Amino acid sequence: PQSAMCRLEHPVFLLQLLLLPLILLPGVSSQSASFPVYSCSDGSSPAYFTPTETQFGLRLEISEAVPTCHVLIRNNLLTSAYYYIRVNGSLKSTYTRLSLSTNHGSGGEFVASLTSSNDTVYRAFATPGNSLYAILSSSLPSPFYNELIMLDIEAVHGCPSWWVSYGKECFGSARPDASGTTFNTALGACRQVRANLALSFDSSSALKSAISSSGWSSLTKVWLGAADSSSGVYFLDANKFLVSSSGSLKFYSSSSSSSGCSTGSCRCVIYRFNSYYRENCWKYLRYLCSSSIGGESEFHNLTTLDRTLSSKKSSSSFFSFPYWSISLIIGGLTVLAVFGTRMAFYHRAVAAQRRRETAGTGAGTRSDLPPAPPGSYPVQQQHPPPPPLQQPAAYDNSSFNYPNPAAAGAPMPPAYNAWYMPPPGTAASAPTDADVGDKPPPYEAAAGMPNQPMPPPEGNN
Repeated sequence: PQSAMCRLEHPVFLLQLLLLPLILLPGVSSQSASFPVYSCSDGSSPAYFTPTETQFGLRLEISEAVPTCHVLIRNNLLTSAYYYIRVNGSLKSTYTRLSLSTNHGSGGEFVASLTSSNDTVYRAFATPGNSLYAILSSSLPSPFYNELIMLDIEAVHGCPSWWVSYGKECFGSARPDASGTTFNTALGACRQVRANLALSFDSSSALKSAISSSGWSSLTKVWLGAADSSSGVYFLDANKFLVSSSGSLKFYSSSSSSSGCSTGSCRCVIYRFNSYYRENCWKYLRYLCSSSIGGESEFHNLTTLDRTLSSKKSSSSFFSFPYWSISLIIGGLTVLAVFGTRMAFYHRAVAAQRRRETAGTGAGTRSDLPPAPPGSYPVQQQHPPPPPLQQPAAYDNSSFNYPNPAAAGAPMPPAYNAWYMPPPGTAASAPTDADVGDKPPPYEAAAGMPNQPMPPPEGNN
């Protein structure tokens, strides 16, 4: 057969064909015959190993007497490497779980979790660093079945085994012996090994080498990390797919097959024997992954592709004709409006300044005007400031004369209401008998002569 002849042409295919039965046997690792195998611990603390080999195996086994088995691997010498893990064997019980992380306890970073429902889909994983914690456990205190899982582990510096190097990229299959899967499942399988569906290739040379290294026929159809869109064919990282000369790829199957595609389901790109086609994304096919050396940190899918293309289209359409011309016109009008407004405010300020200067100096003082005739413009005379206030003169009590109400015909008050005023230059004291003499008291005189005016008090002439 043609496929057998192709494999005989490459010695590596013959070697892989001989080792394939060992790979498919549960609990047996293809690397366990050549590399050391470490066992797990059923205690509260995991078994701890620091292997110096780049390839080794882990044996995880539980039984009715041992419901948990775990192990911690850390490579202190290869700090820049990461672990590539291939799972051999399958889980029998729905209560059994295989968990992979980077450390024991809550401080570890999650890598994968396998059960009997998904252990046939994802068969290979990669850790983000140089440590691995694996635990095989059952949720039942006494498992019904004995479970045995073998892990083939490789400390990767460049590209994993069975992968090929093309430039700064690595190309290969996450698990060559795995069966075909849909486009979306292939995306997840590549991501489990820190890779994307095949990207960043400018020719079919890398794909041919990766297919041969995986042991597949040259006529095998494989999923690639590219898809068709309204703008053409693009890689999933939104770079233009320039491998094919045509702007859009033709559908691989007959026209009657493509009529059953739902919206967007026939946009996925496949490779087959130096040619590229569109295919139904729900078809079960093999796939090729690609990653930069050391593993990827950014992953792409159809959703991220559509979002990136939509963003690029929006930004590019704004600067395309006629949008750029409209933007230029609007920008020019805005500049003119701002400049015109500033000039208007400037002229208004200059005119106001001139009016203030004219009002402050007067029209007759301008040198460019003839002098005004006399009397043409009344000029307000300047008055001198008022003199300063004078200090009032001192008041002399000696020159004060009380008014004589009797002369005006007004009634006089009784004599006792008069205020005694001592002569000037004498001390103030009460009147004595010598001052009064033999004069009758004032009230008697007032009582005896009511119609006569009272004489003024002594000392007030």
